[in-house]
Amino acid sequence: MRSMALHGPRWLIGAGALLAAAAANVLIGWGAAVGQKPLLLALGVGLLPALLIGFGALVESHRATLAWAALALNLTGIPIFSEPLPLPGGAKVFPTDVLLLLAVGAWLASRLSGIRARHPVRLSVVFGWPLALFAVAVTSGVLIGSERYGVSIVGQPLRVALYAGIALALTDVSVAAAWRAITVLFYAGAVVQSLWAVYYVATGTSQTESASLSTGGVRVLALSVAIYLTGSLVCALLNLELERRPGRQLAHLSVACLALFGIVVSFGRTTYAAVVLIVPLLLLTRRYLRRTVLVLLPLLLPVLAVAVIATLTVQPTILPTLSARLSGTSTDDSALVWRERARAAVLEGVDEDWLTGVGFARVSSFEMNGQVIRIAGDPHNSYLFLLAGGGVLALGSFLVLCGTFVIDALRRLRSTSPEGQALIVWSLATWLAFMVNALTGPIFSDPEMMMTIWVLIALPSIVSASARAPGQPR
Repeated sequence: MRSMALHGPRWLIGAGALLAAAAANVLIGWGAAVGQKPLLLALGVGLLPALLIGFGALVESHRATLAWAALALNLTGIPIFSEPLPLPGGAKVFPTDVLLLLAVGAWLASRLSGIRARHPVRLSVVFGWPLALFAVAVTSGVLIGSERYGVSIVGQPLRVALYAGIALALTDVSVAAAWRAITVLFYAGAVVQSLWAVYYVATGTSQTESASLSTGGVRVLALSVAIYLTGSLVCALLNLELERRPGRQLAHLSVACLALFGIVVSFGRTTYAAVVLIVPLLLLTRRYLRRTVLVLLPLLLPVLAVAVIATLTVQPTILPTLSARLSGTSTDDSALVWRERARAAVLEGVDEDWLTGVGFARVSSFEMNGQVIRIAGDPHNSYLFLLAGGGVLALGSFLVLCGTFVIDALRRLRSTSPEGQALIVWSLATWLAFMVNALTGPIFSDPEMMMTIWVLIALPSIVSASARAPGQPR
């Protein structure tokens, strides 16, 4: 498969930026004429392309930091990063939207300046025709939803495709720099979240508003955090293979245990399933990793035993809660009933518009416990979210995109350095954790997680241009 080059002529990129500025300035006149937008907001939109390119010129050489920042938002445990920014006019702009705009601005500044990239990255074929096909299908569903239900065109469904633009932040970064950033970021996340978990366990509180579990007990860490901690766990395990010094290997294994602790107290059954799928695959396919874990784990068993005893002493309900989560799901499980009824309501009428869907943002309703529940988004199954809103075109094109990503990543895996292999395996494994959770959670309708998915899809592109394959001359 060929990679997608993003190094067009400067005049063409400049013309595109000029057209974007002209289109944005049209919004000034429109906002002033119909009086639906505050003048300051309209002026800001008009100046946005120039501001982006100006700021992009300042951060051009460090634009990969924008991608790392996108990964870090959910690892902080600070809810404010998940909320829209307090802007005038009622516009919902999330921190991830800002990161995307800055990434585009930094890339434009780089291309217009003509500065040669130090580590040029050609984005994989995923960002060619598969992305174009998916973007067209999603846009079709958005336009249908806008026409039928009168909702704004700009919203989360469009972000599902637009956030692919964050890949522009990764077009000049080396494998070593990327792996170092991921290690620092996800290790720090594991430590921070384990401290949050200890605090919540000690105080009997929870990180999330949806704390009560349908099987009884209280969730300690949020489900979204647990998915990111899966990335911390995989990163630590892969570093066990890269790092051969026993002292550092113990540090990596300790981080893996912290991440696993956070995953356990999130009590997310789908995340448990993802971990049970991913970790055995890693151990089965990577012999040195398997041997290292078997040698080092006994050394940590006393510490783990003390930690478990202390946790159960402070919060004795954790073990019964975990047992209830693992014992299986009954047909009376309220969470299961909610999801089944939500899915049935969202899919109503889709069989008549199976190709293009009924449009995004349709409000569906169902009854539960004598109450009418209305949902206008993800019915806790992101694949059905795409199917209902964009039909077979949206879901099918997304599956094609995912298949292309996996095939391309595996192709790169065969001829790269150990560090490059770690980057690809980590991207695939963490991406898989999100895809598994998308079966039972609102993943694609969450701005932070959708941007994370696109970063994970873009990361293997770094390997082909930056990593030296075994046997290649220096």
